[in-house]
Amino acid sequence: AVISESGGILSHCSIVAREYQIPAIVSVKGATMLKDNMLIAVDAFKGKVSVLNDDFVLDNEYLNEMIEPLKINKRRF
Repeated sequence: AVISESGGILSHCSIVAREYQIPAIVSVKGATMLKDNMLIAVDAFKGKVSVLNDDFVLDNEYLNEMIEPLKINKRRF
């Protein structure tokens, strides 16, 4: 995923990410505070970036919440 502190839907970053089908979120306040190897969750549908703890466990409820928008978008095509 691409996370950028600046830019908009027509920025170069957004256009390239969309072309290569890479999830991207732009205009994220504090994005430059993220460090290499940090464990994060990116929900590009909601525009949400979450920093996770080292002991984070991916449970089914979290997965279903993340997958539901994919099911909705798949039906549109």
